[in-house]
Amino acid sequence: MKIGDFAKKLDFRSLAVEIISIVIGVLLALAANGWNNHRLEQAKLATTLENVSQELAANEKLLQVIHQSNKMVVSAMEEQPSDDLSVEFVPGLQIRDTAWQTFLTSGVAESADVSLLQSLHDHYALQEVYKNLSYQTVQTILSTKALVMGLSPETDESAFDNLFRDNIKMVVFLEEALLTSILGTIEVLSGDQS
Repeated sequence: MKIGDFAKKLDFRSLAVEIISIVIGVLLALAANGWNNHRLEQAKLATTLENVSQELAANEKLLQVIHQSNKMVVSAMEEQPSDDLSVEFVPGLQIRDTAWQTFLTSGVAESADVSLLQSLHDHYALQEVYKNLSYQTVQTILSTKALVMGLSPETDESAFDNLFRDNIKMVVFLEEALLTSILGTIEVLSGDQS
């Protein structure tokens, strides 16, 4: 074996060792980067889910108060004419979905469990139905009252109770379903975060 062949073999070995060490270094750096990105995504997911949970809790408190008041309105409508009512129908149009919308648009939802996503989607879809029906009911009541009062100012307001009682009852029924959904969704969230 000649010295030149030995030097070439040695250069090839040292070159192979350097290439292998560079490849291992790059793979380790990629693995560390992937681990760090996953850790950051999980932290962002946890924060976003905590925001959704807080939003649900705030909506639940607000809806409890509104629901109790609206149940009294339904009871009063069935018992006495509207001139004697001390409470008025007020749907929970102020309930929020900001944290849910942020969850969807921030890209964090891609890291969430599918069953959690389904539960959140089902709840917020019901909330949207509730808000739309509530808004439409209020608009219809106000428009009809304005039209009738404009045409005939002496109209008895108790006639409106009979006209919109079923709509108001449906909104109150949806409030009950939404409250149940909120509690179930909060339970799912607390189970997912632990």
